Amino acid sequence: MLIYLLALLGETCSRVQYTISGMSSGGYMTGQVHVAYSSYISGAGILVAGPYYCAQNSLVRANTICTYNNNPIDVTPLINYTLSMAAQGLIDPVSYLSSTTVYLFSGALDELMQPAITQATYNYYKAFIPESKIFNVVDPYCNHAWPTKTSNKPCWYYGRYYINNCGYDGAGIMLTTLLGPLYQRNSFNQSNLFPFPQKAYADVVKIHMDNYGYIYIPDNCKQDASICRLHVTLHGCGQSYQNVKLVYMLGIGLLEWADSNDIVVIFPQTVNSKFSPGGCWDLDGYNGPDYALKTGGQVKAIHTMSQDYVGIVSNIFK
Repeated sequence: MLIYLLALLGETCSRVQYTISGMSSGGYMTGQVHVAYSSYISGAGILVAGPYYCAQNSLVRANTICTYNNNPIDVTPLINYTLSMAAQGLIDPVSYLSSTTVYLFSGALDELMQPAITQATYNYYKAFIPESKIFNVVDPYCNHAWPTKTSNKPCWYYGRYYINNCGYDGAGIMLTTLLGPLYQRNSFNQSNLFPFPQKAYADVVKIHMDNYGYIYIPDNCKQDASICRLHVTLHGCGQSYQNVKLVYMLGIGLLEWADSNDIVVIFPQTVNSKFSPGGCWDLDGYNGPDYALKTGGQVKAIHTMSQDYVGIVSNIFK
């Protein structure tokens, strides 16, 4: 019994609490990591994406019900699946979700994740989280994009990069919602953005992730990253390093806030494959039927690297 308690105490002490965000397929994956590992996650920002397990392990559903659809989505089967998986220990107990904060963003003009899809995300979370802790923002002029104040693409634009100027600092509002009051954003130092080997955390070839992810390390976090908070953010389809280099990482406005608030940011990366030509995250089971569970290849890889963010930083500066 004593050994068990000591082991449990060690696990508790070593847990890294973090926040996570993502857009489009990255938003779907954000929901999957959030629900699977909710005991570790204090807040999730899901932009222009549908609810947990929307595709129900079906490519057909992913391409019909969960995209290009403006008919109401019944979230009851998704809620029941969540409860069943938690009862089997395949995801964290749903009680942890109630203490987390969720920021949702969608665009009324979204041509890909239409309003009914993103409304279903809100309806799903209401089953587990008090409505006072769910912040649901719907921009009347936004298409399928991460909203900023700086992009050269107008808010209504639908196309490559998916980062639009909506006069709305999505990154800042999202982080403030999840973390509380922050120091004002400032300029960031691009030289503080480093690659790190994702293959240390998973068989990246098998699960269609890149050999390298990226991590932003503010100056104050270089000597001892444990004093800094961690945020993980997930690109959408067509936004990976393989497709657009650093455009997503530098363009969404997140690093300006991270730099002024000593937040380490991890940018996990996918690769294009026959299962996902645009490098989308697995929202339909192309890596196997456990894709939305703790054992899901990409879910587990993202969470595992988050738990070792101090080690990642130490290896860069050793």
